[in-house]
Amino acid sequence: MKKKVWASLLTVGVILALVLSFQTKSYAFSGGLLDKKAMFRGASVTSSTYNVVTNWTDGGVGGDSSTDLTGVNYTNNVGWYTFPKVVSGIDSFKLIANADLDVVFYNESNQVIYTYNYHYSTESNKVITLPQIMNNVKTVAIINKMPYSGMLVWEFDVFGANITYPETPGTDPGTEPSSDRAILTITMSNGLEKEYDLSITEVNAFIDWYDKKEAGVGPAKYAFNKEWNKGPFKKRTEYVIFDKILTFNVDEYSVEK
Repeated sequence: MKKKVWASLLTVGVILALVLSFQTKSYAFSGGLLDKKAMFRGASVTSSTYNVVTNWTDGGVGGDSSTDLTGVNYTNNVGWYTFPKVVSGIDSFKLIANADLDVVFYNESNQVIYTYNYHYSTESNKVITLPQIMNNVKTVAIINKMPYSGMLVWEFDVFGANITYPETPGTDPGTEPSSDRAILTITMSNGLEKEYDLSITEVNAFIDWYDKKEAGVGPAKYAFNKEWNKGPFKKRTEYVIFDKILTFNVDEYSVEK
């Protein structure tokens, strides 16, 4: 009799594990432009006071994986991510939230390109195809427009089948391109990704530091000057620690002279 009871309990445990595994996978976001990126939360996309939020892009949906967007009157009603470089080709997004909100795309001058009114009751955890392709996007934001009512957000990401990184609108298309810049993406040991838009010289300097440190020579940290989200500060410096780096990759692109 005891063997039958234990067998039944084991069977139930396996079924529950499979169900939970399926649920987790069905909610996990991957392959998007915001995957594992750190977002900000504040009163506006130009706010100099903000919180860093990582669980909106970490693929988790448990109780501790959400962060709230407050009502407008409580100054934390906007969540946003600013790309190191303008992005073109965004055609869809996916969002898990428990209330309606706006998904807003901004250009490099922080002017609104497009606003999508998201309805959580019918669109939560679905890939939403945008009515038009979003080009020259510098910042993407999720905004709670309610004065006092807060909401919870679990996951957010944007996607594009043909993503490109064009130059700032207004550059002369007739000039000769040269591959002298790159996007350096560093994956940290905790899974967080950091992106930097650098010259090839700056990329080579980072690789040189990494190689030397791997051989046991040089400082334990490397400094990057952040030229985005500077707010009121004259200079912002971000440091990465050598033994926290898991991998990094370099994607070169062409710029106009």
